[in-house]
Amino acid sequence: MSKRIFCYGDSNTYGFDPRSYFGSRLPETRRWTGLLQAGGAWDILPFGENGREIPHTEAAFRELDTLLRSSPGPDCFAVMLGTNDLFQMPQPSAQAIAARMERLLHWVRAHPAAKDAALLLVAPPVVDVPICTQICRESAALGAAYCGVARRLGIYFADAGAWGIPTACDGVHFSEEGHAVFARRMSACLHGIFTEQR
Repeated sequence: MSKRIFCYGDSNTYGFDPRSYFGSRLPETRRWTGLLQAGGAWDILPFGENGREIPHTEAAFRELDTLLRSSPGPDCFAVMLGTNDLFQMPQPSAQAIAARMERLLHWVRAHPAAKDAALLLVAPPVVDVPICTQICRESAALGAAYCGVARRLGIYFADAGAWGIPTACDGVHFSEEGHAVFARRMSACLHGIFTEQR
């Protein structure tokens, strides 16, 4: 039986295609969530949204509550967020973003719809935008900061910043090859989680 994976993220989970002038989406067969679904081992619940930050407002938590209640009983709650927080914070800080993520994961762990789910925190790939030196520096620090969060909470962790994900020309969004690489690495990560739980 396929494991149900709740994938909560931003435009890289949505499958945003930065080559499009109007911001279109890659076809499902080329997005990492669609590639995972096609593999047959996973029942993917893709909840990516362009521009999404780590929930830290009442409205954002209400939205996530609705998503969870509409998809009860996931076997794994996988979250990859933090990139938009870097761009939106007046003074971007990996530690501040990690603290925001830790509060979110405490909330998810207590949510009745996710109480039996494994929690997987994925650090996003490092941003490569040369004119944004502070953002790039703090982006590179997110992996270690998120690893600390995962250790404190006793949850699963993956650092996509170490996966060599090819990005598009903007240095932020996955290229089509990047989606394929990410899908392979995520599949291996999920197999590891559920093998350990047997």
